[in-house]
Amino acid sequence: MVDFSSLQNGITVITDCMDYLETVSIKVFVNAGSRSETLKNNGIAHFLEHMAFKSTKSYSTREIAKIFDNISGTFNACTSQEYTIFYVRVLKQYVADALHILSDILMNALFLSDEIEKEKQVVMQEIAQYNDSVDDLIFDKHMHNAYSDSSLGYLILGDKKCVQQFEKQDLEDFLHTYYHGSNMMVAFAGNLNHNDAYSLTDKFFSSFRQTPLDFKVNMPIANRYKTVYKEHRDIEQVHLLYGYTGVSQSSPNKYLYKIISWILGGGFSSRLYQKIREEEGLVYTVYSYNECYMDTGLLNIYAATTADKLPPLNQGISDIIQLLLSDRPVTIEELDRAKTNIVSSLRMSVESSNFRAMYALQSFRNYGKYIPIEDAIKEITSITLDDVQSKVRDIFDDTPTITVMGNLSTIDSCSNI
Repeated sequence: MVDFSSLQNGITVITDCMDYLETVSIKVFVNAGSRSETLKNNGIAHFLEHMAFKSTKSYSTREIAKIFDNISGTFNACTSQEYTIFYVRVLKQYVADALHILSDILMNALFLSDEIEKEKQVVMQEIAQYNDSVDDLIFDKHMHNAYSDSSLGYLILGDKKCVQQFEKQDLEDFLHTYYHGSNMMVAFAGNLNHNDAYSLTDKFFSSFRQTPLDFKVNMPIANRYKTVYKEHRDIEQVHLLYGYTGVSQSSPNKYLYKIISWILGGGFSSRLYQKIREEEGLVYTVYSYNECYMDTGLLNIYAATTADKLPPLNQGISDIIQLLLSDRPVTIEELDRAKTNIVSSLRMSVESSNFRAMYALQSFRNYGKYIPIEDAIKEITSITLDDVQSKVRDIFDDTPTITVMGNLSTIDSCSNI
């Protein structure tokens, strides 16, 4: 059962009790990511995530590390375009200790100058490592290509020049703007009831101030310019992304798009996998997926191949899209197979406390309430063939945004993209 309530400072506390477990997953959600940045401070959300694990008013960096190890849990944090999450998974007897240290690193960080300078070097190495990995970097380049007029297209790790210039005041300004009660949630999934979760959260997080949000993010239009971005890299393969206009996280068509993406490139029997890999042997990796944000989204197709295979790969993807639009529409067998796989994935995922905590957070963020998993499953199973076919035309009867990175030394290999 999922329960929720709010502290007096506005922090929402959510619990999904799984009393058969010995552990509890805890996620502290802050509604701020790279999309909350400007060109001047691009990368600050991610950098703040790093600095949160440094010295506080109560503990040194080394002492914080020892506390985490003493309760022997899983601790980490992540930054996305739209949010930052600090998360732990511990045995149930260590929940209070975990909340104590989580609240301390978020409320009492000192942002010491020497630690800031050292962490800049760490992040610069992270950026360098990321830039060397084209099969990772292309996804951020694709976002920038599709949302070039919006902070949604900013790199999460940030711009090198920005990172090198970060100072204590920059971190404090970002923290003051976004890390407060009305912009935060704490979710628990595991062996903990709601009353205990609420009491512990109130004990450790009530000092966060409640401040009305005084910021706005610009509303991006996906694929506004239908651009093609090409970047040569001296590697063996070419990585390719097609991006079609998708839907937001709260869209009533979210699961419809998920089904269409699965039919196109979500499984071994999908059209992309069967045609591009099994029949033509053009790739090792090809798939499609949905990327949903709070007010927009993309339906993407990804593939990687050698430069000489790029023209037939590009043509093959185009042919599959045209078949969807013309004489080979989606079949009832494909629809049923997609539903079965998506529902099975959901049912298997709910066995994970980590998934359930994240699902609850996303549900409250997107809808302002909890949407039971069974309701989502009913929505998926109710989708009809007519729903799919009509939406296929809306999606693919349009020009995509295309991003290409890799060995483009053979000019003809990308001239037709």
